[in-house]
Amino acid sequence: MSFRFELFSTEILYEIFDYLSSYDIFHVFINLNHRLNNIINVYTLKVDLRNISRLKFDYICYYLRPEQVISLIFSDDDMNYNSVLNFDYLSHCLTNLTLTCLINKTFSFEFIQHYLIKLVNLESLTIVIKLDLIDGKQWEEFIRKTKIIKFNFQFILSEKINFSQNKAILLDSFRLAFWLKEKHWCINYTKDRYPPLSTVPSNDEQRIFYSRYIEHLFLDFNKPIDDLSNYRFIHVNSLYLSGLTLPSIDNIMSIVDLNQIKELNMSHIKNISIGEIHLLLEHIPNLNHLIFKNFIPLFKPPSHIYSFTIEEWKFSDDLNLFCRMFSHVQSLKIDIISLEMMIELIN
Repeated sequence: MSFRFELFSTEILYEIFDYLSSYDIFHVFINLNHRLNNIINVYTLKVDLRNISRLKFDYICYYLRPEQVISLIFSDDDMNYNSVLNFDYLSHCLTNLTLTCLINKTFSFEFIQHYLIKLVNLESLTIVIKLDLIDGKQWEEFIRKTKIIKFNFQFILSEKINFSQNKAILLDSFRLAFWLKEKHWCINYTKDRYPPLSTVPSNDEQRIFYSRYIEHLFLDFNKPIDDLSNYRFIHVNSLYLSGLTLPSIDNIMSIVDLNQIKELNMSHIKNISIGEIHLLLEHIPNLNHLIFKNFIPLFKPPSHIYSFTIEEWKFSDDLNLFCRMFSHVQSLKIDIISLEMMIELIN
């Protein structure tokens, strides 16, 4: 029995389109028949123009109906900035816009505002820029002229920013009442740190940064861990510890609730004793997966830990001792470096 693609229901075709780029939709399906054309012409598009050729860009623009576009993402890396920023034809339909502006030119705030102000129905704005435009007052004045209800602003700071000053000063203009009280919007500086430097009021920091579920938490005790004395991470699934030595149990427990930990990685603790390992494990009752750098002959794994990873196995390791001590293990991962080592372990 033959079957034709165009006999799919409109709903199924929309499901298929959701997995395709705008270019693929037009290139593959446009002008096949009138029904497909009609379906495509009313399908709402989330157009992503990043890293596409000029040929594809022109192809999309040729078939694109402005009223279809509800979300637009583009980067200026490969395009002429002025041609892309002509938003007149999208002014009444575009609700979501993401701009990635990283070319080595200097654009004033007035230049960007001139184009964005045309988008009268814009509700969500995400901008990634390499500009010294960290001025909350300017952005406040602009946003008051728009309908924007979601403001996701990412700064890639230019080399002109002097980081010898307190980084918190960079965010001062976003601590005004418009941002924190009227809009309830907060700005974060996230480079190389968690929790991020932010404009979040201190009474909300625990809820926003510490009480949320965190899949993986990396604690590097080779570096000072600041600003954690008043708060604890209370929903961490996987804990990764790194440092020259293992910090005290009290120190770790002051940072993270160990009762929630399911996976513990100690492969990057340089010097650690058997006693320290057992003491730490006694405080992690729900742990089920443990990760070591090497096999530790004197370590006796607790019965409730049924999954282990050993990152480096050596020929000198006592295989018989390993088998006796890990006889209850249900899941075991060992990284090996040779076929001979694999044969030895399997046998």
